[in-house]
Amino acid sequence: MRIISFIIGLGSLLLAACGGSDRKKAEIVELGPGDKTIHSFSDSSFFSDLSCIEADGAGNIYVLDRKRSQIIRLDEDMRLLSVIGRQGRGPQEIGAAISFSVRNDTVYVGDAYKRGVLMFTPSGEWCGMIDMKEAFPYFKRFSVRDEGSICFAACSGQERTSLAEYDRPSAAMTRFGQWTDFGTPAKNDMQNKRSVFFRDGQYIAVPWSIPVVEFYDAATLRPTGTLDLSEVTPVKEIYLEMTANREIRESPNMWYVFMEDTYLNRDKLYVLLNPDEGTADEFKTGSVVLEIDLSGPERFVSRKFSLPGEHLSRIGVTNNRLYGFSPDDASLRRYPLPE
Repeated sequence: MRIISFIIGLGSLLLAACGGSDRKKAEIVELGPGDKTIHSFSDSSFFSDLSCIEADGAGNIYVLDRKRSQIIRLDEDMRLLSVIGRQGRGPQEIGAAISFSVRNDTVYVGDAYKRGVLMFTPSGEWCGMIDMKEAFPYFKRFSVRDEGSICFAACSGQERTSLAEYDRPSAAMTRFGQWTDFGTPAKNDMQNKRSVFFRDGQYIAVPWSIPVVEFYDAATLRPTGTLDLSEVTPVKEIYLEMTANREIRESPNMWYVFMEDTYLNRDKLYVLLNPDEGTADEFKTGSVVLEIDLSGPERFVSRKFSLPGEHLSRIGVTNNRLYGFSPDDASLRRYPLPE
């Protein structure tokens, strides 16, 4: 196993990040209540806890029902197309999954019970399993590249790294990624978790407890830059509120999360936030989704989507729609995105 370690204190991490990303005034767009909401699929089965939402190039939506251990594929109007996998511990069953990835007509499912990645076609046929033995993508979004490499969150206090890349041809595991010391083993494990995406020869990692976006060269696994979100409203207000919470700060087994979900669609990165009432004056109570433009050398927050009265825990984005899961009433919601 190869280790590429970068240990960074939280204060110096933010100071080293590329300049204030609120320099360009981001447009605030209110998405409203959405144009369609469902609580069950067209086969009349209800869902309870959607832990991950993905989309494919055709605009179809995939949702993982964690309690059912099944992935449901829907068309853009949220009509049932296929059910992928079934709950169980047999060879072609899903034991325990929270995250998955769709890449080139293959659905990759991180299975904690089997300690590996299960593979299915979009219609639900079994394609096999990648046995990763030592570490596996489970808790956060992970990335699968065409040549077979899998990059995922794998926090290691011993090596002081936050990510791992598994090379399928050689079965080699390389640990890398910036790691922040939060003071206790539990905090270090939970608050160093990241979602990972692959785009244009780079891995893009988004921590859920640190207001930055990290970029790594996929060939060398070395950092190439960061995008500082610490001055962006409402990230700034939520982050200050979380870090000032005395109960969390003084308890060795409590931690905070505020970048609740992230999604990459082509050259746009979407970050889900849920500010408390009164946290940021320009946003009413409800979820906020930041849209980050990655198309040029100067990455910046281009739009902020406000959803007053809506509480989302997971999101997925196509070219013209945002989909979100609301845990309040266990519903899947669709919101048209303005051009």
